[in-house]
Amino acid sequence: MKPMLAKIGDESILGKPGYIYEPKLDGIRALLSIGKTVTFQSRNGKDLTERFSAIQIPTIHATSCVFDGELIAYDDKGNPDFNCLQHGAPAVYVIFDILEKDGASLRDEPLMRRKEILRKTLKENQTVQLITYTEQGKKLWSLMKKRGVEGVIAKKKDSTYLEGKRSESWIKVKLTQTVDAIVVGFTRTKRKISSLALGLYDNGTILFIGKVGTGFDEAFIEGFWPKLEKIKTKKIQVVLPREIQAVRPRYVAEVEYLEFTPDRKLRAPVFRRLREDKEIRECTFPE
Repeated sequence: MKPMLAKIGDESILGKPGYIYEPKLDGIRALLSIGKTVTFQSRNGKDLTERFSAIQIPTIHATSCVFDGELIAYDDKGNPDFNCLQHGAPAVYVIFDILEKDGASLRDEPLMRRKEILRKTLKENQTVQLITYTEQGKKLWSLMKKRGVEGVIAKKKDSTYLEGKRSESWIKVKLTQTVDAIVVGFTRTKRKISSLALGLYDNGTILFIGKVGTGFDEAFIEGFWPKLEKIKTKKIQVVLPREIQAVRPRYVAEVEYLEFTPDRKLRAPVFRRLREDKEIRECTFPE
């Protein structure tokens, strides 16, 4: 089972009728299945159950359910922060959809009907919460900007759940531009990792889009450098500048950037995190 995905949009969607608006959460997308067993599954199918075993499974008024949500941790300001999640802060699972109940699929039900079923099915606790939403998209956007949260997701009220697909039914509006790029190499001068070389697929070929050398700390370097050492390669899969040590394409990095230059390189990139829930084949140039 694969989660439904959102297309990238802009602020013009925030005032349109027929939508509800939710905060865009900075965490790990995951499906929660509750039945004879309990499992958390990432968007690319990885089992996260053991990693997030501290989450208290909520009471449900059903024999089995499948929920869609985001695993997050809060910072000291009460905002979702992926770095806090990575560094062991208490995790919370925020649910925004229900896909199955008592073995029956709810994917063809309209969104607001699924929201109603979700509210009646699950009892929240300290580690499992239901996401808040509003019809006032512009007000939510202003609040997200003040708090420095990732952005807003606009969802059509009558939309069905399109498993594994992007459509106009779900649209994400982000405060900053980010791209999920393939780590294709690294440089090493003053630090074990001075910069990460990045690439994106274009018509089946990975193209080099530049290097990112800011946004990661010594703890990240110490943890990630041994992994890069294991996948160093001399085989040319991506055309890279000479100073870059190539690696086999295995890891995905989320990078904030100002824009793409005319020669398709990132301008002012800043590393945000590794995306363990994303496959390299998904890393293509933004729409």
